[in-house]
Amino acid sequence: MSMEKIVQRIAEGLDRRSFLGKLGFGLVAGFLGLLTLPERSEALVNYACCTLCKSNSGSCSGCACVWCWTCGPYGPRGDYYQCCECHSNNSYCGSGCSNVTCSYARVLGH
Repeated sequence: MSMEKIVQRIAEGLDRRSFLGKLGFGLVAGFLGLLTLPERSEALVNYACCTLCKSNSGSCSGCACVWCWTCGPYGPRGDYYQCCECHSNNSYCGSGCSNVTCSYARVLGH
């Protein structure tokens, strides 16, 4: 089958109305997708096996809520770490980087 006949068959299957309908649907879906994007993206910081919202500060104070988790073994000694996020208020505590004022991690042992 020649290339010209292949192109003609494809063109027959794609009439103008279906193409415009699919294009419109794609534009609306893309616009709605943009509406659901977060206002700003957060850059995560890796410290040992912890992925923190902010650089490791060693400790935090004045937290309304602290969310911690453990990870490990990590490194040549197989250390376990406690990773913590300090939140300025109780909303979003433990659910991402919203209202995180500082982050810290410490070695628990191995």
